[in-house]
Amino acid sequence: MSAHLECGSQSCISIAWAGLSLERSPESGVYSVQPKVAIVCGYFDWFSGYQEVALARALAEFAEVTAFASDIVNPIFSDSHLEHIGVGRRYGELDTERYGVRVRRFRGRELRSMVVAKGVARELRRGRFDLVVQVMPGFLLPAVASTVSLGCPRVVLYGDNSAMYANLSPTLARAKFGVFAATKGLLYRFVNSRAEALYGYTPETIDRLKSFSLNKKMDVMPLVYDAEVFYTSTDERTEMRRELGLSDQDKLVIGIGKINRQKRFDLLVSAFEELAQEDSTIYLGILGLSNSGASAELRERVAKSSFRDRITLLPFGDPRSLRRLFNAADVGVWPRMPAVTIQQGMGTGLPVVLPHNPIVSHLVTDYRSGVYFSETGDEFEEMKKKIATQLSDTRTSRNDRVGSSQWLSARQVAEKLLNSHVE
Repeated sequence: MSAHLECGSQSCISIAWAGLSLERSPESGVYSVQPKVAIVCGYFDWFSGYQEVALARALAEFAEVTAFASDIVNPIFSDSHLEHIGVGRRYGELDTERYGVRVRRFRGRELRSMVVAKGVARELRRGRFDLVVQVMPGFLLPAVASTVSLGCPRVVLYGDNSAMYANLSPTLARAKFGVFAATKGLLYRFVNSRAEALYGYTPETIDRLKSFSLNKKMDVMPLVYDAEVFYTSTDERTEMRRELGLSDQDKLVIGIGKINRQKRFDLLVSAFEELAQEDSTIYLGILGLSNSGASAELRERVAKSSFRDRITLLPFGDPRSLRRLFNAADVGVWPRMPAVTIQQGMGTGLPVVLPHNPIVSHLVTDYRSGVYFSETGDEFEEMKKKIATQLSDTRTSRNDRVGSSQWLSARQVAEKLLNSHVE
């Protein structure tokens, strides 16, 4: 099976293939041999839509892809989250294939925020891979790929963990980072010493981890969305809005993500209430509730609202539930913190309203994608005004917005990742 790769306008990773000679026709760009790619991560959950999952599926269009992970579901999902989508805490099948991706799971054991498993290094050596992608080595299992000689390039992807510091005072945040530098920081330096390329999901990630990069250049690889899963659909818009009891004239504002206090969905409720006083056609939907204390607080907050009849609270859902709500909505708002749901919403053509900070400052590249509000001054008023501006914007169609967000699609990022290794 051959692959045809077309590198887009974004810059490619500058590293070379090792261990495999790929022959490509200069006219067609078709490769006679598929490269073998390993994605090594602590957790691999198809339902999550996370970076490792979206990239694996996209890479499988052009390469033979194997994902190595533990048999444990990512602990970021609570038992309540998993109950809503019918997923257990551990996977029974250890060797599966889906969307052309082979998933090799190993019986894992969790140690605080890390996971370990036996046999990963041995199977990586046996695989004779041409590229190994280590996703978030802080989970420990992905760092195993740095301990063995593989004879191929290794690319390391770092996620954002700013939530760990969100509620700390500056003094406590410095102390916490000091402990981090003396523990996982040492692990990162070791992993980075054997890597060909380093990537962070956000500009903030790069800035935070630069002292562990060993002076290697670290670039942004944004969280991506799977265009096979998140796309614009007029049928789903019609169906979902009918289920929500909305007319064609009504305007739906949404907030989506696992509910926690740092994401400040309470601010979104307050902004909606003030907008609702002036416009009876505005409605609010929030998806991602569970049995957590933060979800209970949000339910209580909404129950006290004078506009509670125009607010819909929905539990954590699977990708289809997210896509349907994205399509039904007119504006998506994320008051705080990064989330892959931002890019997923953009993939459906949903305009977004985001805080302007180093966590998400790279996402909105033109007015078609959405707008930022400043976190300095009266940020609440600014966010409210930006929501109103987006609701009244009729310049851009959803399809135009999808086009402006294609650079965030997993397929384009996967193409660049592979093309950068092929001479």
